[in-house]
Amino acid sequence: MRLPFSTDLTADRQLNRQISKSMRRDSRNFNTACIKEAIEQNQGSKVFARDRSARKSQLSKKTKCGSIVSGTPEILSEIERFYGQLYTSSLEPHATVSNDPRASFIRHYSDNIPDISLSEIRWLSSTLKAARP
Repeated sequence: MRLPFSTDLTADRQLNRQISKSMRRDSRNFNTACIKEAIEQNQGSKVFARDRSARKSQLSKKTKCGSIVSGTPEILSEIERFYGQLYTSSLEPHATVSNDPRASFIRHYSDNIPDISLSEIRWLSSTLKAARP
């Protein structure tokens, strides 16, 4: 959704500043309330940090049919089904290299490439060092 363009830029800036300030204030108030609650329950800062990080993560998994499950039992059953199917599958192994019908690797024109001499390597390294600032 796009908001209509306003020609009054100062009003837009003030509105943006007000929104930013209120977002920061609300976030600060929420964090302060959580810290006060942790202090009242005689908990340390590690417990507070662990509780905050646990709220941020939310697990969800897509099933084989395409639906999304988010509950812990459903996720565990979906993972169990996936790995059970994976390890009980009876696919035949890939064909060996000797029986592989695909084309083999051939080096074309590798005999025409000359060997690099030590003097060429020294010359190249001296030019690279000179080019660095």
